[in-house]
Amino acid sequence: MQNILVINSDISSGSNIFSNFTKKEINITTLDNHDFNLSVDLVLFYVSNNDTEIDYSKLNQVKYKGLFFVSNKKVELEKSMYLFSFGCLDIIETMGLNNKVFEKKIFNTLDAFSKKRENKYTYKNFLVNNELKQISFMQTLLDLTKTEYRVLRFLIYNNEKIISKDRLELEIWGRPLKKESRLLSNHIKNLRKKINQECIKTIPGMGYIFISKDNH
Repeated sequence: MQNILVINSDISSGSNIFSNFTKKEINITTLDNHDFNLSVDLVLFYVSNNDTEIDYSKLNQVKYKGLFFVSNKKVELEKSMYLFSFGCLDIIETMGLNNKVFEKKIFNTLDAFSKKRENKYTYKNFLVNNELKQISFMQTLLDLTKTEYRVLRFLIYNNEKIISKDRLELEIWGRPLKKESRLLSNHIKNLRKKINQECIKTIPGMGYIFISKDNH
């Protein structure tokens, strides 16, 4: 059972975006003035308008393992950098999504976070060993640099989802690189050679997606 705290959203309302969640293995609650020293697994910090002033003081009342920012509008890059520097693990943008798709997007993101906390994670023929900081493919250890390991691990954790170039750069270097920089693309190129499989695909104008087949 995962305890998830939702801040800035009234989940008691029937029209609330969280009210129709079907997952039974989670407990969703809100923060009130009496919840001092509340301890939860994850925090979803919801802002319904991108221009709303964010009151982070509410987080001082809570002990949590992961913080996610949820917005129904596109979050500008400058604001994204600020949120990540504050400790936000990911930004979940929900504009134009119906309740079912929104729920799926929320839990895909939370699932990726849970994988990061596991010592070992398997996806198809890939095995990520967080403790040893190693990745194996078809039971063969890949010879990766530290940066290649971090790039590949993030793509594997977020498998079958499009990850933008800016998002990947923020994860690896803590900031977006200059548009003319070839640093990320060179790491992707090297990873493709080392894996010898077309599992890291480029989606023009959008980013990268990691998809692997079961058998080769």
